[in-house]
Amino acid sequence: QDRDERLASEGQVSANRLVTGLLQLKDEGNAALKAGRARESVEIYSRALSRLSELSQELVEGLESSSLKAALLANRSQARLNLKQWDEALADAEASLEIQPEHAKAQHRRRVALEGVASLQGQRDRGEALKA
Repeated sequence: QDRDERLASEGQVSANRLVTGLLQLKDEGNAALKAGRARESVEIYSRALSRLSELSQELVEGLESSSLKAALLANRSQARLNLKQWDEALADAEASLEIQPEHAKAQHRRRVALEGVASLQGQRDRGEALKA
């Protein structure tokens, strides 16, 4: 029984380390975004999302993993807006809203991305009209 308790305790320590690592990646992404390094922040948020999806539910027990995923997607959406990657920003905002429909930042970022997509389409249409 002591062995089982020790293994369970070690598993909890390992889970805590993984969760801490995820939160550190989120903070790193936030810092990069704040510093104007949007491309770097997209990579960091993507790494955090990938790591989050690799974790089993047992490992993220006690952590609201869906809330963290929604935040990471919303943050990556902002980084992609900064890079004028409208379609990708829209996809991230919408994925965040699928998890948390009331996520205010994701709602705002979806609106901005939709405006960017529409503006880009308008530019393309005007460009085609000029060629004709």
